[in-house]
This record gives sequence, structure tokens and C-alpha cells, in this order.
Amino acid sequence: MKARIKIKISEGHKRVFFLSDLYVARDFHRHLQEAIQFWKIPAELASQRRYRYHTDEYQSVLGEGSFGKVFKMIDTHTGQIVAVKTIQKRRLTPLEYDFMLSEIEILRTLCRDSHPLIIKMLDVFEDTQTLSIVMEFIEGQTLLKWLTEIHKDNNFSEEITQKVFKQICVALQYIHRLGIIHRDIKLENVILLDPYSTEPTIKLIDFGLSAVLLQGERRQQPVGSVAFLSPEIVREQPHDFATDVWSLGIVLYTLLTGRMPFVTKTKDKTLFNIKYKEINMKQTQWDNVSMQAKDLLVRMLAKNQKERLTIDQVLAHPWLQI
Repeated sequence: MKARIKIKISEGHKRVFFLSDLYVARDFHRHLQEAIQFWKIPAELASQRRYRYHTDEYQSVLGEGSFGKVFKMIDTHTGQIVAVKTIQKRRLTPLEYDFMLSEIEILRTLCRDSHPLIIKMLDVFEDTQTLSIVMEFIEGQTLLKWLTEIHKDNNFSEEITQKVFKQICVALQYIHRLGIIHRDIKLENVILLDPYSTEPTIKLIDFGLSAVLLQGERRQQPVGSVAFLSPEIVREQPHDFATDVWSLGIVLYTLLTGRMPFVTKTKDKTLFNIKYKEINMKQTQWDNVSMQAKDLLVRMLAKNQKERLTIDQVLAHPWLQI
């Protein structure tokens, strides 16, 4: 039995979903109802008082961006150290605010299973001036820093690369099965918790550009980080989960060689290379890379998204059977 669900986004704006399965429609409707109740809960002052700076306000700053700051804080109810991202709402455009709310809803969905390879959102509260997102506190290094400062000394060990890369694939497989597309897979959005270990553990972070796709649905808006953009996004064509696999392929290329495949000094030339340049595996940096790793990479970086592996197929590839 088919079903139709109409969602009122704002005055004059609505979205209609046509679902072929009644049970899927009921489950989707239940999730929507839960989200509505979530946002109806007022941001009580008690919630804001629950968190205090780890030291003082200045020394507790973990990072700062154009929209706000991230603080290292303590949950006074549990004693747990957390990271609180505080966004100044006046600095956000309506579209940016919508992206922020979408990120919160996605993180809330991901929190249900507490997947060990994905960052967890613990709390969220809002007042007239700010929107605050409480996340688990992660100590470690980004994959980029690990690659340039630590892993480099190991001559880009393929064995360690396999262990790290497989975890990223498992995390991506989990969110894809929930219908979530990340759209910003890159070295900076993977954290290694124990970077000096020969078996480091990862966390996938930053769902600010993520979106939920229903079966067969695609997105049109070109988003992401230039070096990791897929050909379909560069061409401003509709994209789906395959765009994440391409970005993951760029990550694998960099882990195996220490270089970025398509990046040049100019953005225009980089985008041109993404659309048209083929990978050259005759260069010396590929001499010590296994044939299986090369085969997987080529299949992930297929220019045509229809020919690209899915994340399930990536994980089933012989190179990752470790």
C-alpha cells in the first residue's frame, strides 16, 4: 500500500514524500513526530548551567570559527568532560541555520545506537542569541595531521593504512544504511584517538553538510571541500551516496601515497582535473603499493558515479579482508 506524507516547513513551504511501503511510511512518520517533540522542549536555564568551563573561558577554547567557538567544558551532573559548540545565531544566514538544525537532527539519529566510530551528540540547547551543541570530548589527531607528522615516518605502511581505512568505511557504511549522506568526507573529518598506536581507532566527525536521502532520492546543491569533491558535484549534477565513496577514494589515495591526486595551485585547474584527469599509477610512489589496493582505488574513483563501488562493495573488496 502506498502512502503520502506532507511536511510543512514554513508558511508557504512544504515537502511531500511518496512512499511505496506503508510500514516504511509509518516508521518515517514516527521519527518525524519524535523530532517535533524534541524541538518543542524549551531550552531551560538549568541546562545551560549544567556545563562549566574546564578551566576559564579563555583557556577552555578548543577552536574558533566564523559562527562561534568550541569550548572544553565539564558536565556538572556526571563529571564528564565534553566539547560544547556555541554558535552565535546572528552570524548565520537562514540557509546556514537550516543546515545547523539538520546537523542536529542527524546527530540525534546517530546517537541512538552510539556507534563507536562516530562522534556522539550529548545535548543541545538554544536561547535567543545562541545555539549550543554538546558533543563528546575527543582527544587525538586529525587524519591529516597523523598522515603528515606520524604515519609519514612509517613510510605510509599499507598494513596500518588498511586498519585505519577499514574503520572509516565501516562508519560510512553505518550512516549510509540509515539513509544519511555525509558530503564532507576528508582527512580533517576523521580523528584518530590513539595516533601513535599501530592499531589506531578512528571517529568520524562533522555532519554539518550531511543530508538524509530516501530511496532513489538525490541532492543537487554543490557542497563539500574542493580537493574531495566528486565529478558529479563539480559538474553540479544530482548526487547521492556515491559522492561519499569518491571522497573516501581521495582519502585512500592520500593514505597510500602521501599526495593529493587532483590538487593544483588553482581551484579552476583542480576542478578540471577532478572531471577529466585520470590517475597515473606509473609514478614512483606507487611502486610499493599492492595490486589489490590499486584495484580498489580505481573502482572507487570511477568518474561515472553509476560505475563507482558502493560502500558495501568497498568493504567486500579483497584488500579489506583483514
